[in-house]
Amino acid sequence: MEHFLAQFASLPQDDRARIISELASHFRPSDWWHVDTLLQRQRKHICFDIIPNLPVELAVLVLRYLPLPDLFACRTVSRRWIELLRSEAICRGLAVELFPEDARAFSCQLLGTDTVVTRGDWTHFFEDVASRAEFVPSPTLFHVNNGRLAIYNRAIGDPAKIAVFDLEYYPACSQFSVPNREWVEKLLLTSDILAVVTLMGACHAWDLVTEQRKTLRVESGCYSHFTGKKGTLVMIYENSIIVWDTLSGVSWRIEDGLPRLSVSNGYEIGCLVDIENRIMSVCHFNKFEPAVINVYKIPFGRPLTEEITAQSLRWDVPESCSGGTIYSYIQPLHEDYMAVNWVYEEKSTKAHRIITLAYDIIGKWVARSYSPPEFVKFPYVLLWPDKGTVMLVSLSPTPRIYLGTFTPNVQWTEWRTYPHPISNVVHCDKRHFILCTHDGKWNIFVFRGIHEQKARGNSDAAVHGPRI
Repeated sequence: MEHFLAQFASLPQDDRARIISELASHFRPSDWWHVDTLLQRQRKHICFDIIPNLPVELAVLVLRYLPLPDLFACRTVSRRWIELLRSEAICRGLAVELFPEDARAFSCQLLGTDTVVTRGDWTHFFEDVASRAEFVPSPTLFHVNNGRLAIYNRAIGDPAKIAVFDLEYYPACSQFSVPNREWVEKLLLTSDILAVVTLMGACHAWDLVTEQRKTLRVESGCYSHFTGKKGTLVMIYENSIIVWDTLSGVSWRIEDGLPRLSVSNGYEIGCLVDIENRIMSVCHFNKFEPAVINVYKIPFGRPLTEEITAQSLRWDVPESCSGGTIYSYIQPLHEDYMAVNWVYEEKSTKAHRIITLAYDIIGKWVARSYSPPEFVKFPYVLLWPDKGTVMLVSLSPTPRIYLGTFTPNVQWTEWRTYPHPISNVVHCDKRHFILCTHDGKWNIFVFRGIHEQKARGNSDAAVHGPRI
């Protein structure tokens, strides 16, 4: 026996598989039962998920200690968890524990009718009553792209709807209904579609013209990055990438040859999608390290005839800036290029130095090192209305907006002063950007280009929007 096992272990994988198949054809039912027992022991040894293996009563007692948002977030862990947490028994137990009065009234309603109780009644009841709970947080999500602004806020209006404004014809607005009153975790707006990821483990996409909706069930909510272009959506996980073509409804999963794309320990991710050539550029960098970006070219939606290629973009930080990084972040500059910004502090003068690495969809990149305008203090935000223009928004004490050309020696000019405190600044597209004041109101500014502005004078417009 030992000699046979030693020879079996030395065989190639194909030969071992063929021998196992031959042996399996001679198995008796008792042999299959023994193999199944061995496999279950091996699974438990590798990874043991305790919640699905508990009795329903004990699972409910454990899950009831979670806040409602975390309870629904658990549905995005895996398919097994979403099946468990949407099961009739678990939803009934959680409804009784968390909403006893509503659950008692619902039970009396079921007992007092002649209709047959169907599967899913308690599931739908729990999801409905949980969506109306007063202690559920009301986050505001918004995204701007291609002259449109999408807003989702459960605190005002209909909590199951997303409003999409046309910035050229404000207040023209379209509304899109989220099915089953699901909590929206992520909001994305491209030139063609509106997409959301919900805590119930679904990715919904609406066509902005026809308003038709398509849904992709998300395998896990632990994704690192969510982006898209036109009708293609990309979800980047630590060890895999999901690409979904919403027009055809086809999705692809990429695993082989991928680097580890984590967003822990200071790492951040950006992604550019080239739909015509079916290839994406994933930028991965650590904001605590010197100015270095790792760019991976990853094909999708076609046979992998070419390998994933990697490129490292580096900018040598001057010795005078070794006082440390104040902050750094990655910013998508429209759908075809992005930039990573590092702000350093010089040791001697304590002045700030900005280093920007800009990368476009065809693989070209440029690096610039420049200083912010004189007397401008941190915090401030950098925007790019177009590839050749830098916009710096000083947030305090008096918000001011400066413009400069993206050249080796950036020359700043003050564009306008804003009279109210600013809580957030969002770059929309090549013409629009948004200032959010502390009172929750947003203001849209239309930027017509630095050269066009000089020819026309100060013709840039501002539009005042509602509270978000």
